[in-house]
Amino acid sequence: LGLNGIPNSTEWWHVLLALVVVIAMLACMRRSKVGRALDAIKEDETAAGLMGIDTNSNKMMAFIIGAGIAGLAGGLSAHLTFFIGPNEYGFDRGVEILTMAILGGITSLIGPIVGSTLLTLLPEVLRSFADFRLVVNGLILVLIVLFVHKRPQGLFAPRGRRVE
Repeated sequence: LGLNGIPNSTEWWHVLLALVVVIAMLACMRRSKVGRALDAIKEDETAAGLMGIDTNSNKMMAFIIGAGIAGLAGGLSAHLTFFIGPNEYGFDRGVEILTMAILGGITSLIGPIVGSTLLTLLPEVLRSFADFRLVVNGLILVLIVLFVHKRPQGLFAPRGRRVE
């Protein structure tokens, strides 16, 4: 049945502050030695290992950081909606989150935020078609997959990578 009666401790500005802090932390990490190591592992894990990067510990650290961010988001969500249920993050929600990330582009930090903003505002714009929200999300995902060869980084990813 889930957990009811969670106290209302989260305001909208708490979520915005957490988003800004997480994006700033990830931007700093991306420019650091760890960020470059994770980028090398993403490109070619074997070559990164041959260059002396400890791939297992770096991947474990990335997993732990991702789990921490997900825990922060879950805690903020629980205190914002007063409820945690077993069906709250099922298959439908997973597809919706995947669509948001792919739409924005997973190679940038701002892209998934733009994608999630668009897909969150889309039901408000198309309120009369609210029953078909998942169909629209699926259609967007299919269109992105069909046109991925033209824009593999997503629609809102940066066009070129700046050399630092």
